[in-house]
Amino acid sequence: MAAGTFSASDLTRIASRYQLGAELAKGALCTVYRGQDLALRRPVAIKVIPGEHIATYRRALEASAAFSHPAAICDVDAIEDSGHLFLIQELIAKARPLKDYVMRGAPVERALDLVAQVAAAIAYAHSFGVVHGDLTPAAVLVDSLAQAHINSFGMPADEDFLTDVTNQMRADPALAGVTLAERATGEASDVRMLGLLLWSLLAGPASEGGGSPGRGLRAETSEPVRALVRAAAGATRSASELMLDLHTTAEALAQLRPPQPEDVPPMVRAARAEVSRSPLWAQQPTSASRAEAMSRVPGTKPLAASVAASGPQPTQVLAPGEPVSRLSRSSSPYAMSDEAEHADETTVLLHPVEPTHSEAGSGISSTVIVLLCIILFVLFFLVGFYSTVLSR
Repeated sequence: MAAGTFSASDLTRIASRYQLGAELAKGALCTVYRGQDLALRRPVAIKVIPGEHIATYRRALEASAAFSHPAAICDVDAIEDSGHLFLIQELIAKARPLKDYVMRGAPVERALDLVAQVAAAIAYAHSFGVVHGDLTPAAVLVDSLAQAHINSFGMPADEDFLTDVTNQMRADPALAGVTLAERATGEASDVRMLGLLLWSLLAGPASEGGGSPGRGLRAETSEPVRALVRAAAGATRSASELMLDLHTTAEALAQLRPPQPEDVPPMVRAARAEVSRSPLWAQQPTSASRAEAMSRVPGTKPLAASVAASGPQPTQVLAPGEPVSRLSRSSSPYAMSDEAEHADETTVLLHPVEPTHSEAGSGISSTVIVLLCIILFVLFFLVGFYSTVLSR
Protein backbone atom coordinates (compact mmCIF):
# COMPACT_ATOMS: atom_id res chain seq x y z
CA MET A 1 0.00 0.00 0.00
CA ALA A 2 1.52 3.33 -1.03
CA ALA A 3 2.10 6.05 1.57
CA GLY A 4 -0.80 8.46 2.00
CA THR A 5 -3.26 6.33 0.03
CA PHE A 6 -5.79 3.72 1.08
CA SER A 7 -8.40 1.62 -0.67
CA ALA A 8 -10.90 -0.68 0.98
CA SER A 9 -10.62 -3.05 -1.96
CA ASP A 10 -7.05 -3.83 -0.89
CA LEU A 11 -8.40 -5.72 2.17
CA THR A 12 -5.12 -4.74 3.76
CA ARG A 13 -3.81 -6.79 6.62
CA ILE A 14 -2.62 -4.40 9.35
CA ALA A 15 0.42 -5.33 11.43
CA SER A 16 -0.06 -8.95 10.28
CA ARG A 17 -2.96 -9.19 12.73
CA TYR A 18 -6.04 -7.20 11.61
CA GLN A 19 -7.90 -7.87 8.39
CA LEU A 20 -10.10 -5.14 6.91
CA GLY A 21 -13.55 -5.89 5.61
CA ALA A 22 -16.57 -3.92 4.44
CA GLU A 23 -17.08 -0.23 5.08
CA LEU A 24 -19.46 0.56 7.95
CA ALA A 25 -19.58 4.35 8.07
CA LYS A 26 -17.84 7.42 6.72
CA GLY A 27 -17.31 10.61 8.74
CA ALA A 28 -15.66 13.96 8.22
CA LEU A 29 -12.34 12.85 9.76
CA CYS A 30 -12.21 9.07 9.18
CA THR A 31 -13.77 6.00 7.61
CA VAL A 32 -14.90 3.02 9.70
CA TYR A 33 -14.54 -0.57 8.46
CA ARG A 34 -15.53 -3.93 9.82
CA GLY A 35 -12.39 -5.90 10.65
CA GLN A 36 -11.19 -9.19 12.05
CA ASP A 37 -8.66 -9.74 14.83
CA LEU A 38 -6.76 -12.72 13.41
CA ALA A 39 -4.96 -13.46 16.68
CA LEU A 40 -8.01 -13.52 18.97
CA ARG A 41 -10.46 -14.45 16.19
CA ARG A 42 -13.02 -11.78 17.00
CA PRO A 43 -14.68 -9.01 14.97
CA VAL A 44 -13.50 -5.45 15.50
CA ALA A 45 -14.16 -1.99 14.13
CA ILE A 46 -11.23 -0.27 12.40
CA LYS A 47 -11.09 3.48 11.94
CA VAL A 48 -8.80 4.53 9.12
CA ILE A 49 -7.59 8.06 9.87
CA PRO A 50 -5.65 10.03 7.22
CA GLY A 51 -2.39 11.75 8.08
CA GLU A 52 -3.79 15.29 8.49
CA HIS A 53 -6.03 14.18 11.40
CA ILE A 54 -3.62 11.81 13.18
CA ALA A 55 -2.47 14.45 15.70
CA THR A 56 -6.09 15.23 16.68
CA TYR A 57 -6.84 11.58 17.32
CA ARG A 58 -3.60 11.07 19.21
CA ARG A 59 -4.52 13.86 21.65
CA ALA A 60 -8.01 12.41 22.07
CA LEU A 61 -6.62 8.93 22.78
CA GLU A 62 -4.22 10.27 25.40
CA ALA A 63 -7.05 12.18 27.11
CA SER A 64 -9.55 9.28 27.18
CA ALA A 65 -7.10 6.50 28.09
CA ALA A 66 -7.49 7.35 31.78
CA PHE A 67 -10.91 5.77 32.22
CA SER A 68 -13.19 2.99 30.98
CA HIS A 69 -16.95 2.67 31.24
CA PRO A 70 -19.42 0.03 29.99
CA ALA A 71 -21.09 2.64 27.79
CA ALA A 72 -17.81 3.93 26.36
CA ILE A 73 -16.61 2.10 23.25
CA CYS A 74 -13.25 0.52 24.08
CA ASP A 75 -10.11 1.34 22.09
CA VAL A 76 -8.19 -1.92 21.55
CA ASP A 77 -5.13 -0.81 19.58
CA ALA A 78 -3.73 2.10 17.57
CA ILE A 79 -1.29 1.40 14.73
CA GLU A 80 0.32 4.03 12.53
CA ASP A 81 1.45 2.75 9.16
CA SER A 82 1.93 4.14 5.64
CA GLY A 83 0.77 7.63 6.59
CA HIS A 84 -2.49 6.41 8.23
CA LEU A 85 -3.58 5.77 11.80
CA PHE A 86 -5.55 2.56 12.22
CA LEU A 87 -7.62 2.78 15.41
CA ILE A 88 -8.85 -0.68 16.47
CA GLN A 89 -12.05 -0.61 18.55
CA GLU A 90 -14.58 -3.07 19.88
CA LEU A 91 -17.37 -3.76 17.41
CA ILE A 92 -20.90 -3.10 18.71
CA ALA A 93 -22.96 -5.79 17.00
CA LYS A 94 -26.33 -4.90 15.47
CA ALA A 95 -25.99 -1.23 16.43
CA ARG A 96 -27.16 1.89 14.66
CA PRO A 97 -26.34 5.54 15.28
CA LEU A 98 -28.55 7.70 17.46
CA LYS A 99 -29.09 9.80 14.33
CA ASP A 100 -31.59 7.18 13.13
CA TYR A 101 -33.77 7.88 16.19
CA VAL A 102 -33.43 11.64 15.65
CA MET A 103 -34.62 11.36 12.03
CA ARG A 104 -37.93 9.76 12.99
CA GLY A 105 -38.31 10.92 16.60
CA ALA A 106 -38.19 8.71 19.69
CA PRO A 107 -40.96 8.11 22.26
CA VAL A 108 -40.61 10.34 25.32
CA GLU A 109 -39.65 7.57 27.76
CA ARG A 110 -37.15 6.05 25.30
CA ALA A 111 -35.56 9.47 24.72
CA LEU A 112 -35.19 10.03 28.46
CA ASP A 113 -33.67 6.59 28.92
CA LEU A 114 -31.12 6.94 26.12
CA VAL A 115 -29.98 10.40 27.18
CA ALA A 116 -29.81 9.25 30.83
CA GLN A 117 -27.45 6.43 29.77
CA VAL A 118 -25.26 8.90 27.91
CA ALA A 119 -25.35 11.34 30.84
CA ALA A 120 -24.21 8.60 33.23
CA ALA A 121 -21.15 7.84 31.08
CA ILE A 122 -20.38 11.56 30.64
CA ALA A 123 -20.62 12.16 34.40
CA TYR A 124 -18.21 9.27 34.97
CA ALA A 125 -15.78 10.73 32.41
CA HIS A 126 -15.98 14.14 34.09
CA SER A 127 -14.93 12.54 37.37
CA PHE A 128 -11.65 11.67 35.59
CA GLY A 129 -11.33 15.14 34.09
CA VAL A 130 -12.23 13.86 30.59
CA VAL A 131 -14.52 15.97 28.39
CA HIS A 132 -16.16 14.39 25.38
CA GLY A 133 -16.38 17.59 23.35
CA ASP A 134 -18.22 16.21 20.28
CA LEU A 135 -21.39 14.60 21.65
CA THR A 136 -23.39 14.54 18.41
CA PRO A 137 -25.93 11.85 17.43
CA ALA A 138 -23.25 10.28 15.21
CA ALA A 139 -21.05 9.70 18.29
CA VAL A 140 -23.68 7.52 20.02
CA LEU A 141 -24.58 3.99 18.93
CA VAL A 142 -27.65 2.09 20.16
CA ASP A 143 -27.54 -1.71 20.15
CA SER A 144 -30.40 -4.20 19.81
CA LEU A 145 -31.00 -4.12 23.60
CA ALA A 146 -31.48 -0.32 23.55
CA GLN A 147 -28.13 0.19 25.28
CA ALA A 148 -26.21 3.35 24.37
CA HIS A 149 -22.50 3.20 23.45
CA ILE A 150 -20.45 6.41 23.18
CA ASN A 151 -17.56 6.94 20.78
CA SER A 152 -14.95 9.63 20.03
CA PHE A 153 -14.08 11.00 23.48
CA GLY A 154 -11.82 14.05 23.49
CA MET A 155 -12.57 15.17 19.94
CA PRO A 156 -13.19 18.81 18.93
CA ALA A 157 -16.81 19.92 18.63
CA ASP A 158 -18.71 19.78 15.35
CA GLU A 159 -19.51 23.49 15.04
CA ASP A 160 -21.80 23.01 12.04
CA PHE A 161 -24.03 20.62 14.01
CA LEU A 162 -24.08 22.94 17.03
CA THR A 163 -25.07 25.96 14.96
CA ASP A 164 -27.79 24.10 13.07
CA VAL A 165 -29.48 22.57 16.12
CA THR A 166 -29.13 25.75 18.21
CA ASN A 167 -30.92 27.77 15.51
CA GLN A 168 -33.73 25.22 15.38
CA MET A 169 -34.10 25.28 19.17
CA ARG A 170 -34.15 29.07 19.18
CA ALA A 171 -37.11 28.95 16.78
CA ASP A 172 -39.00 26.42 18.91
CA PRO A 173 -41.96 28.14 20.68
CA ALA A 174 -41.63 25.70 23.59
CA LEU A 175 -38.19 27.18 24.38
CA ALA A 176 -39.14 30.82 23.99
CA GLY A 177 -37.17 33.02 26.37
CA VAL A 178 -34.62 30.30 27.19
CA THR A 179 -30.99 31.38 27.10
CA LEU A 180 -29.00 28.71 25.28
CA ALA A 181 -25.38 28.12 26.27
CA GLU A 182 -23.92 28.74 22.84
CA ARG A 183 -20.27 29.06 23.85
CA ALA A 184 -20.04 26.69 26.78
CA THR A 185 -16.63 25.12 27.37
CA GLY A 186 -15.29 22.18 29.35
CA GLU A 187 -17.83 20.03 31.18
CA ALA A 188 -20.60 22.57 30.53
CA SER A 189 -20.20 21.96 26.80
CA ASP A 190 -21.03 18.28 27.30
CA VAL A 191 -24.12 19.17 29.36
CA ARG A 192 -25.21 21.57 26.63
CA MET A 193 -24.78 18.79 24.06
CA LEU A 194 -26.92 16.47 26.22
CA GLY A 195 -29.68 19.07 26.03
CA LEU A 196 -29.34 19.23 22.25
CA LEU A 197 -29.54 15.44 22.04
CA LEU A 198 -32.65 15.36 24.23
CA TRP A 199 -34.33 18.10 22.21
CA SER A 200 -33.43 16.37 18.91
CA LEU A 201 -35.02 13.11 20.09
CA LEU A 202 -38.20 14.79 21.36
CA ALA A 203 -38.68 17.13 18.40
CA GLY A 204 -40.49 16.26 15.21
CA PRO A 205 -38.76 13.99 12.67
CA ALA A 206 -35.68 15.48 10.99
CA SER A 207 -34.51 15.29 7.42
CA GLU A 208 -31.54 13.24 6.25
CA GLY A 209 -29.18 16.14 6.92
CA GLY A 210 -30.26 16.30 10.56
CA GLY A 211 -32.27 19.52 10.36
CA SER A 212 -35.78 20.48 9.35
CA PRO A 213 -37.34 23.98 9.27
CA GLY A 214 -40.03 24.51 11.90
CA ARG A 215 -39.03 21.57 14.09
CA GLY A 216 -40.10 21.77 17.72
CA LEU A 217 -40.91 19.67 20.75
CA ARG A 218 -43.80 17.30 20.06
CA ALA A 219 -47.17 17.89 21.70
CA GLU A 220 -46.88 14.82 23.96
CA THR A 221 -43.77 16.24 25.64
CA SER A 222 -44.91 17.15 29.17
CA GLU A 223 -43.83 20.27 31.01
CA PRO A 224 -41.38 18.46 33.38
CA VAL A 225 -39.59 17.04 30.33
CA ARG A 226 -39.50 20.44 28.67
CA ALA A 227 -37.99 21.88 31.82
CA LEU A 228 -35.21 19.28 31.57
CA VAL A 229 -34.51 20.32 27.99
CA ARG A 230 -34.25 23.98 29.04
CA ALA A 231 -31.96 23.20 31.97
CA ALA A 232 -29.64 21.00 29.89
CA ALA A 233 -29.52 23.33 26.88
CA GLY A 234 -28.69 26.21 29.18
CA ALA A 235 -26.00 24.16 30.94
CA THR A 236 -27.53 24.90 34.35
CA ARG A 237 -26.98 21.35 35.61
CA SER A 238 -23.95 19.14 35.95
CA ALA A 239 -23.97 15.85 34.06
CA SER A 240 -24.60 13.86 37.24
CA GLU A 241 -27.49 16.14 38.28
CA LEU A 242 -29.00 15.90 34.83
CA MET A 243 -28.72 12.11 34.93
CA LEU A 244 -30.65 11.98 38.24
CA ASP A 245 -33.30 14.37 36.93
CA LEU A 246 -33.74 12.24 33.81
CA HIS A 247 -34.19 9.05 35.86
CA THR A 248 -36.65 10.72 38.25
CA THR A 249 -38.75 12.12 35.42
CA ALA A 250 -38.74 8.78 33.58
CA GLU A 251 -39.95 6.96 36.72
CA ALA A 252 -42.73 9.52 37.22
CA LEU A 253 -43.88 9.03 33.62
CA ALA A 254 -43.80 5.24 34.03
CA GLN A 255 -46.18 5.46 37.01
CA LEU A 256 -48.66 7.41 34.88
CA ARG A 257 -48.59 4.77 32.17
CA PRO A 258 -51.91 2.85 31.91
CA PRO A 259 -51.68 -0.80 32.98
CA GLN A 260 -51.10 -3.34 30.25
CA PRO A 261 -54.08 -5.58 29.41
CA GLU A 262 -53.95 -8.92 31.18
CA ASP A 263 -53.11 -11.77 28.85
CA VAL A 264 -55.47 -14.47 30.16
CA PRO A 265 -55.59 -17.88 28.46
CA PRO A 266 -59.02 -18.81 27.01
CA MET A 267 -59.48 -21.73 29.44
CA VAL A 268 -58.92 -19.43 32.44
CA ARG A 269 -61.39 -16.89 31.05
CA ALA A 270 -64.00 -19.64 30.58
CA ALA A 271 -63.46 -20.90 34.15
CA ARG A 272 -63.83 -17.39 35.58
CA ALA A 273 -67.03 -16.86 33.59
CA GLU A 274 -68.43 -20.17 34.89
CA VAL A 275 -67.63 -19.23 38.50
CA SER A 276 -69.30 -15.85 38.06
CA ARG A 277 -72.52 -17.59 36.91
CA SER A 278 -72.60 -20.07 39.79
CA PRO A 279 -74.63 -19.39 42.99
CA LEU A 280 -72.88 -17.37 45.64
CA TRP A 281 -72.93 -20.16 48.19
CA ALA A 282 -71.24 -22.54 45.68
CA GLN A 283 -68.17 -20.30 45.62
CA GLN A 284 -67.69 -20.61 49.39
CA PRO A 285 -65.30 -23.29 50.69
CA THR A 286 -67.02 -24.12 54.03
CA SER A 287 -70.48 -24.48 55.53
CA ALA A 288 -69.85 -21.44 57.72
CA SER A 289 -69.01 -19.32 54.70
CA ARG A 290 -72.06 -20.68 52.92
CA ALA A 291 -74.31 -19.68 55.79
CA GLU A 292 -72.75 -16.22 55.86
CA ALA A 293 -73.25 -15.84 52.11
CA MET A 294 -76.88 -16.96 52.27
CA SER A 295 -77.52 -14.41 55.03
CA ARG A 296 -76.59 -11.66 52.52
CA VAL A 297 -79.17 -12.82 49.93
CA PRO A 298 -82.22 -10.46 49.91
CA GLY A 299 -85.34 -11.99 51.39
CA THR A 300 -83.54 -14.49 53.64
CA LYS A 301 -82.86 -14.41 57.36
CA PRO A 302 -79.53 -15.11 58.98
CA LEU A 303 -79.15 -18.70 60.11
CA ALA A 304 -79.05 -17.83 63.80
CA ALA A 305 -82.25 -15.78 63.47
CA SER A 306 -84.00 -18.63 61.64
CA VAL A 307 -83.07 -21.14 64.34
CA ALA A 308 -84.12 -18.78 67.11
CA ALA A 309 -87.49 -18.13 65.44
CA SER A 310 -88.24 -21.86 65.11
CA GLY A 311 -87.84 -22.39 68.85
CA PRO A 312 -85.78 -25.01 70.72
CA GLN A 313 -84.78 -28.04 68.70
CA PRO A 314 -85.20 -31.58 70.04
CA THR A 315 -82.02 -33.36 70.92
CA GLN A 316 -81.61 -37.12 70.38
CA VAL A 317 -79.30 -39.02 72.67
CA LEU A 318 -77.39 -41.75 70.86
CA ALA A 319 -76.35 -44.96 72.45
CA PRO A 320 -72.59 -45.61 72.68
CA GLY A 321 -71.26 -47.10 69.46
CA GLU A 322 -74.50 -46.53 67.58
CA PRO A 323 -73.84 -45.26 64.02
CA VAL A 324 -75.48 -41.95 63.20
CA SER A 325 -76.29 -42.83 59.58
CA ARG A 326 -75.67 -45.56 57.09
CA LEU A 327 -73.77 -45.05 53.82
CA SER A 328 -73.79 -47.27 50.76
CA ARG A 329 -70.66 -49.16 49.79
CA SER A 330 -69.97 -46.69 46.97
CA SER A 331 -69.97 -43.76 49.39
CA SER A 332 -67.27 -42.41 51.68
CA PRO A 333 -66.55 -44.43 54.88
CA TYR A 334 -67.65 -41.37 56.86
CA ALA A 335 -71.15 -40.04 57.39
CA MET A 336 -72.56 -36.67 58.48
CA SER A 337 -74.72 -36.35 61.55
CA ASP A 338 -78.23 -35.23 60.57
CA GLU A 339 -78.94 -34.03 64.11
CA ALA A 340 -75.83 -31.89 64.12
CA GLU A 341 -76.78 -30.37 60.78
CA HIS A 342 -80.24 -29.42 62.10
CA ALA A 343 -78.80 -27.99 65.30
CA ASP A 344 -76.09 -25.88 63.69
CA GLU A 345 -75.10 -25.84 60.01
CA THR A 346 -71.66 -24.52 60.94
CA THR A 347 -70.74 -27.75 62.74
CA VAL A 348 -70.00 -30.98 60.89
CA LEU A 349 -69.61 -34.23 62.84
CA LEU A 350 -68.03 -37.18 61.08
CA HIS A 351 -68.34 -40.71 62.41
CA PRO A 352 -66.71 -43.83 60.97
CA VAL A 353 -69.29 -46.27 59.68
CA GLU A 354 -68.81 -49.71 61.17
CA PRO A 355 -69.47 -52.65 58.81
CA THR A 356 -72.49 -54.81 59.65
CA HIS A 357 -72.19 -58.46 60.61
CA SER A 358 -73.67 -59.52 57.28
CA GLU A 359 -71.12 -57.50 55.40
CA ALA A 360 -68.27 -58.96 57.49
CA GLY A 361 -69.59 -62.46 57.05
CA SER A 362 -69.90 -62.12 53.31
CA GLY A 363 -66.31 -60.91 53.22
CA ILE A 364 -65.01 -63.99 55.14
CA SER A 365 -67.05 -66.41 53.05
CA SER A 366 -65.60 -65.04 49.86
CA THR A 367 -62.08 -65.52 51.17
CA VAL A 368 -62.78 -69.12 52.19
CA ILE A 369 -64.26 -69.92 48.79
CA VAL A 370 -61.21 -68.58 47.00
CA LEU A 371 -58.86 -70.63 49.19
CA LEU A 372 -60.87 -73.80 48.62
CA CYS A 373 -60.76 -73.31 44.87
CA ILE A 374 -56.99 -72.91 44.94
CA ILE A 375 -56.55 -76.07 47.05
CA LEU A 376 -58.82 -78.10 44.76
CA PHE A 377 -56.96 -76.90 41.69
CA VAL A 378 -53.61 -77.94 43.21
CA LEU A 379 -54.99 -81.37 44.17
CA PHE A 380 -56.40 -82.04 40.70
CA PHE A 381 -53.11 -80.97 39.13
CA LEU A 382 -51.09 -83.33 41.35
CA VAL A 383 -53.44 -86.23 40.72
CA GLY A 384 -53.26 -85.75 36.98
CA PHE A 385 -49.47 -85.39 37.01
CA TYR A 386 -48.83 -88.59 39.00
CA SER A 387 -51.37 -90.54 36.93
CA THR A 388 -49.45 -89.64 33.78
CA VAL A 389 -46.11 -90.64 35.31
CA LEU A 390 -47.40 -94.02 36.56
CA SER A 391 -49.03 -94.85 33.25
CA ARG A 392 -45.61 -94.68 31.54
